[in-house]
Amino acid sequence: MKTFLQGIETTRAAPHLPWQAKAMVQAGLACLPYGEAINHQFQRVNAKRRGHTAQEQRAAEITACIRSLNRIKPISGATIVEVGTGWDAMPTLALSSLGANYIHTFDHRRHLRPTLMEEASATLLQWLPPANPDAIRYTAPGDAANTGLPAASVDIFFSYAVLEHVPEAKILSLIREARRVLKSGGIFYALIGLHDHFHNFDKRVSKVNFLRYPEWQWALIGKNRISYHNRLRECDFLNALSQNGAENLVVNNVIDPPDLDRVRSMRVANRFRRYTSSQLAVTRSEIAAKFTNRPA
Repeated sequence: MKTFLQGIETTRAAPHLPWQAKAMVQAGLACLPYGEAINHQFQRVNAKRRGHTAQEQRAAEITACIRSLNRIKPISGATIVEVGTGWDAMPTLALSSLGANYIHTFDHRRHLRPTLMEEASATLLQWLPPANPDAIRYTAPGDAANTGLPAASVDIFFSYAVLEHVPEAKILSLIREARRVLKSGGIFYALIGLHDHFHNFDKRVSKVNFLRYPEWQWALIGKNRISYHNRLRECDFLNALSQNGAENLVVNNVIDPPDLDRVRSMRVANRFRRYTSSQLAVTRSEIAAKFTNRPA
């Protein structure tokens, strides 16, 4: 616990709560029956305090992601599987706005809220045509690793800022299901946030801070049903895809110099000592791949 409390990288004069406070609150809420809903309300209150800027920024980032995918594989007329719908389905709506025929979107819990979906749709209109909700097939509780869809029936297997929150063993199951359901020439596409997500709450902590904690300690801090981050690195996802017969078409990543300097100077957990500094410093990754070896 001493290491946890030392994790903050700032002075005590800061005017807002440190990230450790959020971590402890979320760990406590994770033990309650309605903890996820309560946590979401806290996030909504915080979002309202920040105004519309954060929502618009998120919509702009999702739009850029969807347009990038559209350049790799046309979305119009496509059948898509999406991993993780979320509370407002903004990525799902963005896919439908570019003419997807069917979007089979799966979430492990029924998070989606119609009011939030309407707000997301209105925000996206600044960048994209109107969404088509009729194209969306929502399954929750559902399992994107067991879609029940016919083999070779899907054009795009998609996730936006989700895979970093999926248990390590489940990643392999998702990749195998993608390989099964994708058509020849179909695309596995993932935008993955590889940074310490507590940085979003507390900018005083670096985006690679979470790499310092041993696994037992990180399990207490950031592996509960509200705040789950597997800490896999980009190379781990690429290796898992390669081992299942995938060929990478596009790999775009972000490595900020301050993060690279940080991993070079700080003591990382044993789990991460086999990685190079550059591998550890990747904080965002866009991966597009196709499977060259089809299941028998």
